[in-house]
Amino acid sequence: MFDLNLLRVLAAVIEQGSITAAAEKLQMSQPAISQSINRLRKVIKDDLFVKEGRGITPNRVALQLYSDTSEHVHQADAAVRGLIAFDPYTTTATFRIALTDIGQQVFLPRLSQVMRSTAPQAQLEVLGPNTESVADQLESGELDLAILSTDLHNDIRSAVLHLGDYLCITRRGLFANPGPSLEDLRSHPRVAVTTFTGHTLMEKYLTPIPPGSIVVNTFAAIPNLVASTDLVGFVPEDLVNTWQARENLDIWKIDEVETQTEVRAYFAKSPGSSASAWFVHLVIETLRDPSLNNT
Repeated sequence: MFDLNLLRVLAAVIEQGSITAAAEKLQMSQPAISQSINRLRKVIKDDLFVKEGRGITPNRVALQLYSDTSEHVHQADAAVRGLIAFDPYTTTATFRIALTDIGQQVFLPRLSQVMRSTAPQAQLEVLGPNTESVADQLESGELDLAILSTDLHNDIRSAVLHLGDYLCITRRGLFANPGPSLEDLRSHPRVAVTTFTGHTLMEKYLTPIPPGSIVVNTFAAIPNLVASTDLVGFVPEDLVNTWQARENLDIWKIDEVETQTEVRAYFAKSPGSSASAWFVHLVIETLRDPSLNNT
């Protein structure tokens, strides 16, 4: 009978990059990992890995086997972890979530309210996301979940939480009705948000950033900057709806391009613990728009 644990070892060695790291991940000894690889080699009748310096590199057969089986391995691991008793009401675990400043304003109040009632002793740590490293942080367990409006293009899982539009905001009276065209906006100085935050939808229509613009790394300063200057800005509609003072701003919908974006919850293929799996499920169920529940 085939030992399915051999596939767990194969997946760990490929994902972690070495026998040493795989042993640490699976909480096994290095000789036990090597023995498992040798057993799998005999079953498959292939070397699977080739020596490269002091390490090993998977060959084509190993990569194909990994591609065909790794998702099932991770699902089985997740199912087993789900059977391990976890009581959210008594847990003192720390859950880590990556949220932009917009996410903190739009999603955090709702999430914190639910956390207070379902896991009152747990700690929630909120970090600012960097799209260049967030996928690795999710896979390593450094983060439990990240909420972003950008496609990470990584082999991690995600769920759509919300669909929203980006709007153009300007100082009151800067543009006459029916508002600025896309061509007007391309050459107009603006407040741009750095790309690592993930808010890049409008920038792909507008780049390069024209002279006289200001680049910021959060949205917090944009309303006051725009209201007091001739700069224009582009912000998600959900954020605009949280602003109390809007009397000095004009808000425009740009119909010439697609401005709708998906806000997604990203999480690892295989949560590192039953606590993390619970937290991911809670966030998705709490924050996902009801209209998306059946999609």
